[in-house]
Amino acid sequence: MTRSVFPELCLTMRKLQTALLGLLGAGLAHGAVTLEFTDALYALNNISDGLSPGPVNGLTWGIVIDSEGDGFGTSPGITNPPDPPNDPGYLAEVGLTVSDGEFFSADDVFFYGGETIFFIGNEAGNGAILRTPSLDLDLYTGDPFAIIWFQSLASDDTITIGDAYGIITHDQFIVPPLGDVPFQQHFSGTDPIRNPDFQFLDAVPEPSVGLLWLVAISSALLRRRRPPQDRIWSP
Repeated sequence: MTRSVFPELCLTMRKLQTALLGLLGAGLAHGAVTLEFTDALYALNNISDGLSPGPVNGLTWGIVIDSEGDGFGTSPGITNPPDPPNDPGYLAEVGLTVSDGEFFSADDVFFYGGETIFFIGNEAGNGAILRTPSLDLDLYTGDPFAIIWFQSLASDDTITIGDAYGIITHDQFIVPPLGDVPFQQHFSGTDPIRNPDFQFLDAVPEPSVGLLWLVAISSALLRRRRPPQDRIWSP
């Protein structure tokens, strides 16, 4: 009597399914990242709203990730003379909110970090940025990021055209694969007062698909109606 291999095949399929689920679970956990900007020795502080003479606590901040590696924002978003000239700027769509996964430009995605606070430590001071919550950034591993804060916006607020923001970039700001990753060593010593020197501007609307089709059809009709200039007749 020939023994059926069907039960063994089912068991093998179950083992493969379990292994795939385990790999999937490991992949989901892989992107858990916390970005640290302040510890007992070094601190990123002196963040201001631009209205007060010194640093301010309670300002909303987060990170912006350059997901395509083409730089942060677009230069028309800058309303004040930039220093240095290649400082980033953003064009905001009407109705944009300060929330995780929101795109501040075509490919720069925002994640909420927290609020500026008073920090007690070696470089104690107001307006400090401590660390992000645990974020799932697996899709952005290896991408540059920047720190951004807002003059008057809170988490989930709607951005209004003209709202002011500040931004900090650094060539070592790269999204790591996982874990608690320190960046505070880049802020050793007394920080300057950091003001929100930029403003959101309304984005220039892109032409609609219907308008593009109308332009294409009009061009085709004009070409058909144009009389030939050098027609050669053969006998």
